[in-house]
Amino acid sequence: MRAFVPNIRKSSDTMGNWLPVQEFKRTINAAIVSLPMYFIFAGTKLSIMAGIPPVNLPANCRITKSYLKQNTPIERKLSPLAEALKYEDVLQEPSVETLSQVGMRFNVSRARVSQMLNLLNLDESIRGYLSSIDDAQKHNFFTERKLRNIAIIKDKKEQNSRFRKLVSDIDSTF
Repeated sequence: MRAFVPNIRKSSDTMGNWLPVQEFKRTINAAIVSLPMYFIFAGTKLSIMAGIPPVNLPANCRITKSYLKQNTPIERKLSPLAEALKYEDVLQEPSVETLSQVGMRFNVSRARVSQMLNLLNLDESIRGYLSSIDDAQKHNFFTERKLRNIAIIKDKKEQNSRFRKLVSDIDSTF
Protein backbone atom coordinates (compact mmCIF):
# COMPACT_ATOMS: atom_id res chain seq x y z
CA MET A 1 0.00 0.00 0.00
CA ARG A 2 1.36 3.34 -0.93
CA ALA A 3 0.73 6.53 0.93
CA PHE A 4 -0.52 9.46 -1.06
CA VAL A 5 1.51 12.57 -0.45
CA PRO A 6 0.32 15.42 -2.61
CA ASN A 7 3.05 17.61 -3.85
CA ILE A 8 2.62 20.34 -6.39
CA ARG A 9 5.36 20.72 -8.91
CA LYS A 10 5.57 22.34 -12.20
CA SER A 11 4.39 20.33 -15.13
CA SER A 12 3.65 21.70 -18.49
CA ASP A 13 1.40 20.15 -21.01
CA THR A 14 0.89 21.23 -24.55
CA MET A 15 -1.01 24.32 -23.48
CA GLY A 16 1.71 25.50 -21.08
CA ASN A 17 -0.52 25.45 -17.99
CA TRP A 18 0.74 24.71 -14.52
CA LEU A 19 -0.90 21.56 -13.20
CA PRO A 20 -0.49 19.68 -9.88
CA VAL A 21 1.14 16.25 -10.24
CA GLN A 22 0.89 13.39 -7.70
CA GLU A 23 4.10 12.09 -6.18
CA PHE A 24 4.39 8.85 -4.29
CA LYS A 25 6.82 8.17 -1.47
CA ARG A 26 7.87 4.64 -0.70
CA THR A 27 6.44 3.05 2.41
CA ILE A 28 6.82 -0.36 4.00
CA ASN A 29 4.45 -2.71 2.25
CA ALA A 30 4.93 -5.69 4.57
CA ALA A 31 6.97 -6.66 7.58
CA ILE A 32 7.98 -10.13 8.66
CA VAL A 33 7.88 -10.64 12.41
CA SER A 34 9.12 -13.84 13.98
CA LEU A 35 7.39 -14.75 17.24
CA PRO A 36 8.14 -18.00 19.02
CA MET A 37 4.99 -19.95 19.81
CA TYR A 38 3.90 -23.47 20.57
CA PHE A 39 0.70 -25.45 20.65
CA ILE A 40 -0.60 -27.06 23.81
CA PHE A 41 -3.37 -29.62 24.05
CA ALA A 42 -5.81 -29.46 26.97
CA GLY A 43 -8.05 -32.47 26.50
CA THR A 44 -9.36 -32.10 22.97
CA LYS A 45 -8.85 -28.34 22.81
CA LEU A 46 -5.79 -26.89 21.08
CA SER A 47 -4.36 -23.61 22.33
CA ILE A 48 -1.62 -21.47 20.84
CA MET A 49 0.78 -20.08 23.42
CA ALA A 50 3.29 -17.29 22.80
CA GLY A 51 6.92 -17.92 23.69
CA ILE A 52 9.09 -20.98 23.76
CA PRO A 53 7.86 -24.18 25.45
CA PRO A 54 8.72 -24.16 29.16
CA VAL A 55 10.79 -27.32 28.89
CA ASN A 56 13.04 -28.75 26.21
CA LEU A 57 10.85 -31.22 24.40
CA PRO A 58 11.41 -33.21 21.24
CA ALA A 59 9.97 -31.64 18.10
CA ASN A 60 7.58 -34.52 17.44
CA CYS A 61 6.15 -34.53 20.98
CA ARG A 62 2.54 -33.64 21.63
CA ILE A 63 2.56 -31.08 24.43
CA THR A 64 -0.13 -31.63 27.05
CA LYS A 65 -0.54 -30.18 30.52
CA SER A 66 0.34 -33.48 32.16
CA TYR A 67 3.47 -33.84 30.00
CA LEU A 68 4.56 -30.32 30.89
CA LYS A 69 3.96 -31.02 34.57
CA GLN A 70 6.08 -34.17 34.42
CA ASN A 71 8.96 -32.52 32.57
CA THR A 72 9.09 -29.07 34.13
CA PRO A 73 11.93 -28.81 36.63
CA ILE A 74 10.91 -28.04 40.20
CA GLU A 75 11.93 -24.57 41.28
CA ARG A 76 13.35 -24.22 44.77
CA LYS A 77 11.39 -21.60 46.71
CA LEU A 78 12.77 -19.28 49.34
CA SER A 79 12.96 -20.99 52.71
CA PRO A 80 10.57 -19.63 55.35
CA LEU A 81 13.49 -19.56 57.78
CA ALA A 82 15.56 -17.45 55.38
CA GLU A 83 12.65 -15.05 55.06
CA ALA A 84 12.30 -14.90 58.85
CA LEU A 85 16.01 -14.13 59.15
CA LYS A 86 15.60 -11.26 56.68
CA TYR A 87 12.79 -9.84 58.80
CA GLU A 88 14.92 -10.20 61.93
CA ASP A 89 17.85 -8.39 60.29
CA VAL A 90 15.62 -5.47 59.36
CA LEU A 91 14.14 -5.43 62.86
CA GLN A 92 17.67 -5.13 64.31
CA GLU A 93 18.32 -1.90 62.36
CA PRO A 94 18.31 1.18 64.61
CA SER A 95 15.83 3.06 62.41
CA VAL A 96 13.21 0.29 62.65
CA GLU A 97 11.31 0.07 65.92
CA THR A 98 8.09 -1.86 65.23
CA LEU A 99 6.93 -4.92 63.32
CA SER A 100 4.67 -2.76 61.18
CA GLN A 101 7.72 -0.83 59.93
CA VAL A 102 9.29 -4.15 58.92
CA GLY A 103 6.02 -5.10 57.23
CA MET A 104 5.95 -1.85 55.28
CA ARG A 105 9.46 -2.48 54.03
CA PHE A 106 8.54 -5.95 52.70
CA ASN A 107 4.97 -5.03 51.76
CA VAL A 108 3.40 -7.51 54.20
CA SER A 109 1.23 -7.06 57.28
CA ARG A 110 2.48 -6.77 60.84
CA ALA A 111 0.79 -10.07 61.68
CA ARG A 112 2.66 -11.79 58.84
CA VAL A 113 5.97 -10.48 60.16
CA SER A 114 5.09 -11.79 63.62
CA GLN A 115 4.20 -15.22 62.21
CA MET A 116 7.48 -15.41 60.31
CA LEU A 117 9.54 -14.31 63.31
CA ASN A 118 7.91 -17.08 65.39
CA LEU A 119 9.67 -19.61 63.12
CA LEU A 120 12.92 -18.58 64.76
CA ASN A 121 11.63 -20.34 67.92
CA LEU A 122 12.22 -23.72 66.26
CA ASP A 123 14.84 -26.01 67.80
CA GLU A 124 18.35 -25.67 66.38
CA SER A 125 18.34 -29.29 65.15
CA ILE A 126 15.16 -28.62 63.16
CA ARG A 127 16.60 -25.43 61.69
CA GLY A 128 19.79 -27.28 60.78
CA TYR A 129 17.84 -30.07 59.08
CA LEU A 130 15.77 -27.57 57.08
CA SER A 131 18.85 -25.71 55.88
CA SER A 132 20.61 -28.96 54.85
CA ILE A 133 17.88 -30.23 52.47
CA ASP A 134 19.18 -30.39 48.89
CA ASP A 135 16.14 -31.81 47.08
CA ALA A 136 13.92 -28.96 45.85
CA GLN A 137 10.71 -30.95 46.20
CA LYS A 138 11.42 -31.84 49.83
CA HIS A 139 12.58 -28.29 50.52
CA ASN A 140 9.34 -26.84 49.12
CA PHE A 141 7.30 -29.27 51.24
CA PHE A 142 8.21 -27.43 54.45
CA THR A 143 6.10 -24.30 54.17
CA GLU A 144 5.68 -21.63 56.79
CA ARG A 145 2.18 -22.88 57.46
CA LYS A 146 3.39 -26.40 58.35
CA LEU A 147 6.29 -25.15 60.46
CA ARG A 148 4.20 -22.57 62.32
CA ASN A 149 2.28 -25.30 64.18
CA ILE A 150 5.56 -26.77 65.40
CA ALA A 151 7.17 -23.42 66.27
CA ILE A 152 4.43 -22.44 68.74
CA ILE A 153 5.27 -25.44 70.94
CA LYS A 154 7.51 -24.34 73.81
CA ASP A 155 8.93 -27.78 74.69
CA LYS A 156 11.88 -28.60 72.39
CA LYS A 157 11.39 -32.39 72.73
CA GLU A 158 7.76 -32.06 71.68
CA GLN A 159 8.86 -29.88 68.75
CA ASN A 160 11.32 -32.54 67.62
CA SER A 161 8.76 -35.36 67.88
CA ARG A 162 6.16 -33.38 65.86
CA PHE A 163 8.82 -32.52 63.29
CA ARG A 164 9.87 -36.19 62.98
CA LYS A 165 6.23 -37.02 62.31
CA LEU A 166 6.18 -34.37 59.58
CA VAL A 167 9.40 -35.78 58.09
CA SER A 168 7.90 -39.27 58.06
CA ASP A 169 4.91 -37.82 56.15
CA ILE A 170 7.20 -36.38 53.52
CA ASP A 171 9.10 -39.67 53.18
CA SER A 172 5.83 -41.52 52.61
CA THR A 173 4.65 -39.06 49.93
CA PHE A 174 7.88 -38.96 47.94
